[in-house]
This record gives sequence, structure tokens and C-alpha cells, in this order.
Amino acid sequence: MTPNGKYKIPNKAGAQTSFNHVDKNNDKRLQVSELTTVFEKLGMEVKVEHIEQIMKVMDQDKSNSLSFDEFFQLAYVIYNNGLTDVKLMAFLVHDVDKSGTLELSEVVKIFERNGIKTNENNLRQFFEAALNKKDVQKVEFEEFVEAMDKLIKEQEGHEQKKE
Repeated sequence: MTPNGKYKIPNKAGAQTSFNHVDKNNDKRLQVSELTTVFEKLGMEVKVEHIEQIMKVMDQDKSNSLSFDEFFQLAYVIYNNGLTDVKLMAFLVHDVDKSGTLELSEVVKIFERNGIKTNENNLRQFFEAALNKKDVQKVEFEEFVEAMDKLIKEQEGHEQKKE
């Protein structure tokens, strides 16, 4: 379990065994075809184009394949979400330390992946205002969603004023 007890952390040794088993060419990386095998073994029917999208999200080093650490992060996401809740998936993908919270440095990466330049100080101010809290260093999933929903509503309000 994560320190806050909300999310389960997969067994790392078991994940390593699974990784090694499907890594047919023994290059210590999983390609789309090998990742497809993982989903089949889990009994999940996932289309190749969805696996390619998952690969893009999880492939932090942009190698077009998954290292064991990236695969283990995917296992963490699937174990706690099953790829059903997009917001929870985004949260878990970036919870690299598996603490059950996102440190501001992890949130910066979410924004950067979406083409938004920011820094921890700006995010701290944003979350403090959105959540009406002081000295925000990290956020739990519910806080993350609440703040993002406020940001989206604020953006929609600005767009309506322009029209």
C-alpha cells in the first residue's frame, strides 16, 4: 500500500518475472507486441492502437519501448485503475514514487507533457488558491481533481467572455 493507504503497490519481484517472461528478445525493453502479450495474459482485451497510446504515455524516456521501471509504473496504474478512469490514470502515471500523492515536481511533468510551461512555485500558488490551503507541497488524487476541475471551469469562463 502507498503511505496514505489508498493505492496498492504491485509485487516488484512478480512484475519482474512477468516482464522477463514477455521480453522475448531479452533486450530488457518491451515493445508494443510484447506489451500486447501482457494484456492478453491479464485477460484484458485492448486494441493495438490503445496499447500504442498507453506506450506513449508510459514511455518516459521516449525510446518507443518500456523499461522495467516504466512497466512497473504501468503495473501500478493497472493494479489501481484498470485503465478505466482517465483522471486517476494521469495521477497514477505520474506518482512515480508510489506515495499515493503527487509532489509538485510530478505535477510539473503533467503540465509539461501537455505543452504547458510552469514551475513548482507557480503550481504551489495555484493549488493553494484552488484548494484554499497554505504551503502545498503535494496533492492527493481528490485534491488534484478538484483543482483541475476549477482550472477547466475558469478556462471555460474566459473563453465564453471572449465570444
